[in-house]
Amino acid sequence: MKKTINCLLLLFLALFLSINKSSTVMAETSMESSVKSCITEMLQIIDQKGKENPKFLMSSNPYAYVKDNRGYNNLVNLGPKALPVIQKLIESGYNEYYLAIAAEDISQVDLKENFYRWDTAEAFAKTFREFLGQVPNKVNQIVNSNKTDSEKNKDISKLGIFSEPYVAEHIKNRKIESSSSLKNLLDIPDDKINELKQLKEILTEPIVNSNISASKKQEDGQISKLNNEGSQVLSLTKPSSYYDKYSWTWHYAGSATTTYNCLAYALGYTDRKIWPWSSNIPTHAEAISYLRERGYDPQDGLAPKIIAYGNSNGIVHFSRYIGSSESRAKWGGLELMTHYSTDPYYEYDPNNSNKADQYGKQQIVFWK
Repeated sequence: MKKTINCLLLLFLALFLSINKSSTVMAETSMESSVKSCITEMLQIIDQKGKENPKFLMSSNPYAYVKDNRGYNNLVNLGPKALPVIQKLIESGYNEYYLAIAAEDISQVDLKENFYRWDTAEAFAKTFREFLGQVPNKVNQIVNSNKTDSEKNKDISKLGIFSEPYVAEHIKNRKIESSSSLKNLLDIPDDKINELKQLKEILTEPIVNSNISASKKQEDGQISKLNNEGSQVLSLTKPSSYYDKYSWTWHYAGSATTTYNCLAYALGYTDRKIWPWSSNIPTHAEAISYLRERGYDPQDGLAPKIIAYGNSNGIVHFSRYIGSSESRAKWGGLELMTHYSTDPYYEYDPNNSNKADQYGKQQIVFWK
């Protein structure tokens, strides 16, 4: 009799674990489906905006493409529970830069501005993990610092939602006074505290398996550039007169795609977007600082390699130097172009509607 009861208990336990595991898998599959649906909508809107306003595709700043995008907003609105799926997709190369921006927005943290500068989605994935692992210690350091409560609250707000469980504990223990912006943490439910802590643990674990093929990186980044058979269309997407508005010398060198941008191409990559700044264009000093980290200098080197364009207030575009009178550059989400000049663009002026989308004149030549 006892043996029978033990067998029944074991059977019940196995059944419970199986059901629980199935529910978890179904939830994960459902969330992955939701995330991908938002991505599809986001890309369709980017595509449509590009058709309605060709100037939209001139930008090489990834942040410009997700601004006022319903699909992107829906992705962010999925909330923290979407982050494990987003992280998995980022690490498998699935429209990764846009997803990295979304991960920051969901987490309510700006790593570039406040902590670590990342320039590619791959760098974001590593940086995000490191940051999340350090959140408890960062909270402790802030709470135990000699700063005023106002300063502490300001620093804590930069840590985003994953600091909330640890901040709530300190508030309840009266180690820090809660400002109006943190007062809601006094009433944070225990289940939310546990959920955020569990999510943080999941997000700091290395991802071993992924159901998304890395080969999708090239496919999913395309905007209106694939024909029915899936091959790239090797032709201009706009009339020649369109390109004449931006450059007085240009020659088609490669098909349109949003897989990579101008800075990535200038640095020698065609499989990723590279942009170490946020939505604002970089200043001359910021561009110099970043490219010096990559081994390029505006004053010293064996040969010129990269050219930066814009105006005296900022840099909006980069090209690769390929000869004394030639350069080659990726035009935002449009084609790769060869220019028979190292200064082939027209004046950039953000305050003039007719010049706001221009790439501008040559500003800096980087050597290496």
